[in-house]
Amino acid sequence: MESIVEDLQPLMEEDNSDCEEHFNHALDDYSSGYDSADVDVSDVDSDECMMSQNASCPSKHKPMCPDVGHQVRARVSSMKTLCESLKLILNMPEMCDVTFLVGTDNTPVHGVRSILATRSTVMYQLIHNHIKKLEGQSSFGVRLTIPVHKYDAEVFRMLIQFIHCGAATITDLTVTGLLCGACQFELGDLEVACWRYLRARLSSGHEETILDGSRKYKQHRKYAFIMEQIYKLLDQRFHHRKSSRTTKARETDV
Repeated sequence: MESIVEDLQPLMEEDNSDCEEHFNHALDDYSSGYDSADVDVSDVDSDECMMSQNASCPSKHKPMCPDVGHQVRARVSSMKTLCESLKLILNMPEMCDVTFLVGTDNTPVHGVRSILATRSTVMYQLIHNHIKKLEGQSSFGVRLTIPVHKYDAEVFRMLIQFIHCGAATITDLTVTGLLCGACQFELGDLEVACWRYLRARLSSGHEETILDGSRKYKQHRKYAFIMEQIYKLLDQRFHHRKSSRTTKARETDV
């Protein structure tokens, strides 16, 4: 383990304050903000500000509204249904306007750039930089093609899915890649979810598959910090089990 730490030392000089914050939130059972609970349509807000403005306006400036006193904001009855609809778009290439060619085999991963850009400022910058390469040509109706070399297809597909609809599937093989992506694209909710998953899986002895899936992300700028936390969690599990065995031995002697 000492050799691993020495190999990672140059990378560990990176500022990881943002990752540390989300790691600590995960340990504190911080809510990710993407709960699956439905929102009832009766949960509406009266637009009091608009009503007060209309009441004070001269009649000739009042908006054409039949009954201002009954204006409300309606919300969807099921956030889960909304998420599923947004996820469905990703499987309809003809409805998407950006294609990412991922990994060494250029696996296509599709998305809607307006959704991606509004949900992640880093994704916005990535898309905007490629739009500028069109050299004066209008980007309207043009499908962008963006190469992505740092991620494997399944991990990047889950990243795009999470940005689109706030839901992603985390596995032992993808958790490190998703953590790297969550850091890069500033997806705090996904980062917290990944740390929680890691803590639960490492505490139950599934480190081998997790470490296997981590090796392909050695060149990522957050890899060193992630591995450092993984080994800390493993060390905590080791000392906890050692302490438990010692306590049981003492009880047996008594």
